[in-house]
Amino acid sequence: MIECNNKDELELRKELSAYLMFPDYYSENWDSFAECISDLNWLEANEINIQLKSVDVASSAILVKVLLDAYDNSVKHKNAVSISLQLL
Repeated sequence: MIECNNKDELELRKELSAYLMFPDYYSENWDSFAECISDLNWLEANEINIQLKSVDVASSAILVKVLLDAYDNSVKHKNAVSISLQLL
C-alpha cells in the first residue's frame, strides 16, 4: 500500500516506480511513468495490486488518470500483467 498523504507528485512517482521496479531507462516524468506502467513486462507476477491510501484525487489527478489508463490498457489488451487499483 502506498501512503499518499502529504506527498507531491514526484514523491508518489518515485515510490510507485520503486514498488513496481521500473527499469533503468525510466526518467522521472509523467510520460515515462505512463510508458512503464502500461508495460510492466519485466515483472514476474501475473497480477499487481496498487493500493493508494489517503489519495487526494483532485490534487493527484494526473496520477489517478495514468493509473486508470494503465488499468484500462491491461484489461483491453489482456496484458501478461493485469493491474488492480484501489483508492482507499
